[in-house]
Amino acid sequence: MKTRLLSAKERGSRYKFKLPKRSQCPQADLEQNNAGVENDRPETSSTDLKNSEDFRASLGGANPTVLLVAFPPETIAHAKEVLEALCCEPRIRVLTCSEKCLQEPCGAFFSSPDAACNEEACTAPYVPPLCLPPTIVFFELVDWGRLEVIEEAMYCGDLLPACLCPLTAQGAAVSPSATILDLVQEAVSEYDNAWSLRTPLETVATEWEPDEAQVSLNLMLDGALVTAGGGQTSAENWDCSSLVVLDNFFGEDQRSSLYDLITEDDWGNQETPPPGKWDRSTVDLDGLPGSWGLSDAALEALVNDRHPAILEVQSRISKVYPEMTIMRMPEVVLEGCAPMVANAAVDGDCFQWHVDMDPLQVYDSPWTVRHGHYLNRTAGKPLFVSLLLYLNDEWPLQWDGETMFLDERTGTGVFVRPQPYRAVLMDQDISHRLSTPSVLANRPRYSLVWKLVFFPKAPGQKCSLSRPQWGEATRFGSASQQPLTDH
Repeated sequence: MKTRLLSAKERGSRYKFKLPKRSQCPQADLEQNNAGVENDRPETSSTDLKNSEDFRASLGGANPTVLLVAFPPETIAHAKEVLEALCCEPRIRVLTCSEKCLQEPCGAFFSSPDAACNEEACTAPYVPPLCLPPTIVFFELVDWGRLEVIEEAMYCGDLLPACLCPLTAQGAAVSPSATILDLVQEAVSEYDNAWSLRTPLETVATEWEPDEAQVSLNLMLDGALVTAGGGQTSAENWDCSSLVVLDNFFGEDQRSSLYDLITEDDWGNQETPPPGKWDRSTVDLDGLPGSWGLSDAALEALVNDRHPAILEVQSRISKVYPEMTIMRMPEVVLEGCAPMVANAAVDGDCFQWHVDMDPLQVYDSPWTVRHGHYLNRTAGKPLFVSLLLYLNDEWPLQWDGETMFLDERTGTGVFVRPQPYRAVLMDQDISHRLSTPSVLANRPRYSLVWKLVFFPKAPGQKCSLSRPQWGEATRFGSASQQPLTDH
């Protein structure tokens, strides 16, 4: 479902990423906070001091150095002003580097008396970086606590979101031959690690091969002309969401193990889920009656469980898409929700159309600082994906309980029947809902969902659920109505 970009006020900031209100940002408070953080710094050993001196010498001077990378030119002067006035020590040295100069050697760049790179003088070939946001790198002993104060100052100074990355003396030995991109990627990696923004799925060695699965559906739907965001060109592009169904993606060993994991051993086909693990507090939308969902304790146990069946599923999905790095959705994106959920739908439940997540609509957080607000399927950006497994040992046609997917522009859609060993992969911004099981089922329809993020491994790569070896995806509904373009 294509949606408009929410304003910052509408999105809000509802994660660990806590920014103050403007009324809480007076100059005196910032100075006091700076002083407090300065006094709270850990003691520095003589070895650290020597490393720090050596490192600063490699930067071409003794003054604290800050590097602004990939900032829009019109924002650089203001960024310098805010950083010099509010955030850092006197005589700070502020350098700037555009994306065009990222391949330049660090030695020559930092020894230059100029405070900015000269794109015309850059001799290294330009290589587009992989998911590089506007970044500020601090070359001094600045800990993450100190950066919270600087972050507040930037927010109060109306600066655009940027990754704030300290490179400490211990971890920032920069050789003259290293490029600026090498250095910045190291800094951004620290940012990713600090917020757990890019932790790959845990996998195990598996003999299973992707060609053992049967591709029962490879579909594109929900087509629309969209304008790319997140710093991309303003040109309109034809965008369609993807839906894939893989049969024989997992076997009886995994199905029965996962079934027992979310129910109880030998629970069988009883009319309700085990009350010790499940409660009726799950809803698709606020105000609806509750349906069965795992209790908080059971859900936490599931998410943290390294059960062989979970690891096998994660290993298989990673094998299907080897050209992408797959991870569970980070906590800062999920707003308190879990990256895995289980459902136990029964007759009489009420389910509504919804989307799992949309990177264009997520709340402000370290994730949006790192990647921005963007359309799912934007080239070079992570793709939000849901993986759904059906866990009942049988599910006849007359028991209903299908998963339905909506093509909103045409008012039509497709459905997928629950059946053993079936996996459904969908872009998370597809509007979908569960069809209530029939009274004939006399048991819950169990399913297990992973909320995933697919990362590109190459600059400019567009992540997609459709595989070339499967042939061209079927275009359904509005996806088949791409308008003609002038040439």
